[in-house]
Amino acid sequence: MLGQQQSPTVLLGTALVHVRDTVGGCQTIRALIDSASQISAITTACCNRLGLKPSRWTVPVTGLSSQKIPDV
Repeated sequence: MLGQQQSPTVLLGTALVHVRDTVGGCQTIRALIDSASQISAITTACCNRLGLKPSRWTVPVTGLSSQKIPDV
């Protein structure tokens, strides 16, 4: 309809990937596939499952046209 602005929906793919943990075991985790992303991150729960030590860092996240995304 003319004059109405709709929010576009973006679907991102996911994949089940096999990752080795710190003791050499294989863990299956679900990964979000975003080919336009400039960073890679995992959840604290995933760190714990893999036996990794999580580290905190802060990075501003922006969307299209530099639109700020609220902190999570």
